[in-house]
Amino acid sequence: MSRQPALLVGAFRLSRKRTATSTLTQTTLATSLSCQNGSPSNRIKCKRAVLVLHKPGEIKRSPTRNSYTTSRARRLLVSKQQTTDLFVSYASEDFDNCVSDIFMALFESGITSTWIDRLAIKPGESIPDRIDEGLAKTRYLVPIVTKTYFKKMWTRSELDAVRMLAKPAIPIWIDVDVKCVKNFSPILAAQKAIIYQSNPYEVAEQIGNVLLRNKRSHFFKTSESREEAVLFWQLVYLYVLTIIRGNDPDKDEGLNELNKMPTNNDTTIQEHVRETIKMTPDEMNARADAFRKRARELGNEVRDEDISHLICGEIKRQQKWFPHEPREHHALKLIGIDRF
Repeated sequence: MSRQPALLVGAFRLSRKRTATSTLTQTTLATSLSCQNGSPSNRIKCKRAVLVLHKPGEIKRSPTRNSYTTSRARRLLVSKQQTTDLFVSYASEDFDNCVSDIFMALFESGITSTWIDRLAIKPGESIPDRIDEGLAKTRYLVPIVTKTYFKKMWTRSELDAVRMLAKPAIPIWIDVDVKCVKNFSPILAAQKAIIYQSNPYEVAEQIGNVLLRNKRSHFFKTSESREEAVLFWQLVYLYVLTIIRGNDPDKDEGLNELNKMPTNNDTTIQEHVRETIKMTPDEMNARADAFRKRARELGNEVRDEDISHLICGEIKRQQKWFPHEPREHHALKLIGIDRF
């Protein structure tokens, strides 16, 4: 997920050495870790570098960095100086039905530079003025097009304003067809749209792909830190999987290989993971037993890999760390829950 070395949220960062004659980061070696069963899945690649470890209380987040916390997202959304990647245009009647799910999927996928009225407009502020300001300072309009969307004055005004500003749109269609959209706006109907079925995280992934092609977008600029966050949670996943399978993580071949990598202090990678996630092996096994019992009650088969994803998701929710992975939400369905 060039700037200052990226802080990994709640975990570690890679300290990179640069030469005086080149700005290219020195990356020479990849270390692969595999699961206890020896399968080639869940491989983790690490760049050769010194892993700089931080204790949870010692982490200092740069104000220009994405910290994946609710408070950080809110400060970003209400900031009058911040250009946002997305402006979500929707009918208020659709918020509880689909808009809130899409917005949370965007946030949990790391797309936090998003303007939405319920967070951006404070009590007492002028609604038209704040909307105009949001439209002027966004890079993409995201109209969530439903049959209700066609009937609203605000949504049509937002579309007209974006056309005047010559800004692109990423439409999301929900239960509408080309004919309906064309009757409302031929220009909107001519744009490539994302068809929403039932999974908001697929929508977030497609929008993320668009933002990654724009080097000015906040999402593109924070891609390095998100990649490092994903790496850390892969390590947590492997550590949890080792424990719930009844194996000793201190004797795990893959974790021991990672522990050999140099760090900035005497703490090993495994010790740092254990300290950061704040969950003991006994607590992990207790949660694993509860998940297995719940899955049996529903008649579903839950694997150790699914349970490890569930436990990682719970740790993120408790400590307000993001992004979540689609596999974590898939595992939730096996125990009959929609969201952490």
